[in-house]
Amino acid sequence: MCFSHVPATTDPTTRPAGRARLWDLPAGLHCSVIGTCVPTTELRRLFQKAEGHPPGGIGDYDLHRLFVQAAGGGFRLSRLTQRYLEQTYRASVARFSRVRGAERLLGLWQEALESGGVAGAYWALLTHRDATEQLQDLAAAEIHMLSHEAGRVWQTERLRRQRLESDHEALRGRLNERSHDCQRLHGELNRLQQQVRRLEAELHRQNGPAAPRQGGDGERQRHKNAALRQRIQVLEARLMDNECQEQCWREQLETLRAENEALRRQMGDDAPPEPAVAPPCAELNLCGRCILYVGGLHGARDQYRRLVEGCNGRFLHHDGGREDGHQRLRALLQQADTVLCPLGCVSHQAMGEIKALCKRETKLVKLLPGHSLSAFTTALAELQAG
Repeated sequence: MCFSHVPATTDPTTRPAGRARLWDLPAGLHCSVIGTCVPTTELRRLFQKAEGHPPGGIGDYDLHRLFVQAAGGGFRLSRLTQRYLEQTYRASVARFSRVRGAERLLGLWQEALESGGVAGAYWALLTHRDATEQLQDLAAAEIHMLSHEAGRVWQTERLRRQRLESDHEALRGRLNERSHDCQRLHGELNRLQQQVRRLEAELHRQNGPAAPRQGGDGERQRHKNAALRQRIQVLEARLMDNECQEQCWREQLETLRAENEALRRQMGDDAPPEPAVAPPCAELNLCGRCILYVGGLHGARDQYRRLVEGCNGRFLHHDGGREDGHQRLRALLQQADTVLCPLGCVSHQAMGEIKALCKRETKLVKLLPGHSLSAFTTALAELQAG
């Protein structure tokens, strides 16, 4: 089928007593119906079904215009489009068919606008037996403005996707660097541990009954061993910090990947965008409660702070003992109402001290499965629910 086979106008048909069909609607509404209610992927499928071959070489706009021109009736494309609309939006059609009168139709249409499910409601409204010309024009005008808004949202989301992809690549590079650092630290730690074992064995031989004269050398070895053990402790602390940060970046990487994939699906969808869903914290109200977050990474601290303050709360942070001391933890605990502590980034000794202090100060402490933003947000939601 080519454009020359589709006339711009068709002979008018008499509107039936019941619901209108696609070719019964005014020609000025065909563009908005096709654009709003039939995604481009479905247009290509219907074209192939009607013509027996895919619409190769036909762009999205030309394909849309072809269906709009055919919507006047008399073509297999218009009949297939009518059948698709009826089958896809049968639930909306049934809902609108249960009411009578333009005023009640307008009420249902306003509800659909607020909920975001406009495609089925638009088709059901336009083809309803009680839809007046004024009501059809009102709905078409609102769909027209929604299309402009959808274009602005698409542009914003495209820019956001580009930023996400850039952040994704940067984070992957940092993650690779951190993984190499962890491997290097593991190797150095193993080498030092082997050296300590050799020195301890040598010290044991020197301090044995057969070598009492080497007490001075044994003392030097003990000092050397103590220095090595201290070095091992430093390396273990650095290794734990690197592993914690690596895990945090892996979680952020997964989050970015999921957001990127969601944006890719959204930008590839031809249907009108649904209203944005509010983030989980949008309805949270901490009622001024003070949240103390112990552990985690300094890089995520500001993000957690903004989240808590956006939920009408106060935020405090203690790094779990890497730099912040024990006295500061006690001082912060006296101000806090609830303590959140992610597992995996706080040593067992520090975790025991935190639990003991919380028990002594009668503070609620919640252990999080990780230090991701989703785990933190879930914990805030549980606090409000509790």
